[in-house]
Amino acid sequence: EVTAPLDPGYQYAINGGTPQDSPIFTVTPGTYTITVTNGVCSSVTGDIVINNAPLTPDVATVDVTQPTCTNANGTIEVTAPLDPGYQYAINGGTPQDSPIFTVTPGTYTITVTNGVCSSVTGDIVINDAPLTPDVATVEVTQPTCTEPNGTIEVIAPIADVLFYSINGVDFQLEPTFTVTPGTYNVTVKNGNGCTSVTGDIIINAVIGIPTEATVDVTQPTCDNPDGLIEVLDPVDAGLQYSIDGINFQDSTFFVAEPGTYNITVKTPEGCTSVSNDIVINAAPAIPAVATTDVIQPSCTNSNGTIEVITPTDAGMEYSIDGINFQTSTTFSVTPGIYNITVKTAEGCTSTTDDIVINNVPDAPEVTTVQGCTDTPLGDRYILEVEPVGNSFDISTASYSWTINNNEVGNNESTFDVTQYVMANSIEGDDYPLTIVLTVTTATGCTVTQTFTVLGVLCDVPRGISPNNDGLNDKFDLSGLNAKKVIIFNRYGKEVYSRTNYVNEWEGQTDNGDELPTGTYFYVIETSTESITGWVYINRQE
Repeated sequence: EVTAPLDPGYQYAINGGTPQDSPIFTVTPGTYTITVTNGVCSSVTGDIVINNAPLTPDVATVDVTQPTCTNANGTIEVTAPLDPGYQYAINGGTPQDSPIFTVTPGTYTITVTNGVCSSVTGDIVINDAPLTPDVATVEVTQPTCTEPNGTIEVIAPIADVLFYSINGVDFQLEPTFTVTPGTYNVTVKNGNGCTSVTGDIIINAVIGIPTEATVDVTQPTCDNPDGLIEVLDPVDAGLQYSIDGINFQDSTFFVAEPGTYNITVKTPEGCTSVSNDIVINAAPAIPAVATTDVIQPSCTNSNGTIEVITPTDAGMEYSIDGINFQTSTTFSVTPGIYNITVKTAEGCTSTTDDIVINNVPDAPEVTTVQGCTDTPLGDRYILEVEPVGNSFDISTASYSWTINNNEVGNNESTFDVTQYVMANSIEGDDYPLTIVLTVTTATGCTVTQTFTVLGVLCDVPRGISPNNDGLNDKFDLSGLNAKKVIIFNRYGKEVYSRTNYVNEWEGQTDNGDELPTGTYFYVIETSTESITGWVYINRQE
């Protein structure tokens, strides 16, 4: 709305549109300018930004805590939306930052506001606090000489929905309790879980009742499955004792069945006392024979390991010699025959059959071969490892071939270097190749061999061009494992000879003089054959 200038001769336009007499424009959110014109001249405002309509907060979701027996108020807590810019009001009241309201029973709504817009929940009902039952009134019957128990009977309140307890833990519908002398409190609980508790209710001791028996208990053992209960006090003349409250005898009881027992002491007048619970344990069980996991000695560890897998119950101990016990289930042992003894906390034991720890396996020994080999794919430069004697089984061993610590080849006892060279575009400057083989036997023993490969050429070159360009400079016989090379000129004169040849011939004589361009003849001696032929020296650059 333009508030100035206002003049009957002025008109107003928005964003350069059609002028109008009214100075008021209704617009959507965006950026605008207002033009004021008198029909001849005009002025334009700067940008006027109309903001987006503010967002209305989501309707609150709430967590409601209803009143309890001990707390007459309920709680309404907003769990979403929660935002520092939001405030919360109950029943349209004053907004507050806290999303939590403590309320009396009733019906409420929660308003969420961001200061501009707001949302309101539906009705939220806070129930009335559940009622607490009246404190019990009771009728007490005290013990007598022949009836050592007293009775506590609830007279009021009585209702089908009420429960009663003498210890605050175990509840029953019956309002009557038969109890031994002592101090008690009766708890009344209704269907809402609300309770009331009486003051102390005293059940007197019986006059003339014998003291409760004190006893010496011998629990069953691994060797003796029976328990023994022997009364130590009282042991006055005329007293009798019972373990079942029916059959009476002298003061010693042999107990064959585990369980909970009470000793009843009876006077000649028929008054009795009953001891507290006496627990006769079950005869301690013989532990199960140990099951074990055995790790045999290896090349790198001369000791074997015996580990008990079961049983591993708390309190158990283990021994490798039947004398010295430990809590650890693992034993490191030298080769030999062993038995594992398991002992429980009660001293019961079981022993395994013989466990054999083998001798340390022999380390593998290998021999290696490298050179050109005739394969279905033609002559290939092959590396091969073989066992010496029977130091390991070649079929069960594993093989790791590496170059510069990178795995190459397959898990086999041979490695095709020619295939590797072709697959990886290996050139002359990349030689020599150092290839490391690690052989691991089935027993975990390892041996490492290193191969040095100067080249993989498996055919005798037809010519060399010793011009130091890195291509065919030398008479390369790397793949042949040449033992000796002899070079003759065309007149049959020997001009060069070398034993244990390692690609040294670059077209020179034994004296190091350069041989001229031309055809020469060779004799190559390998470990298995003698090869003859010709080679051409080309010295043209």
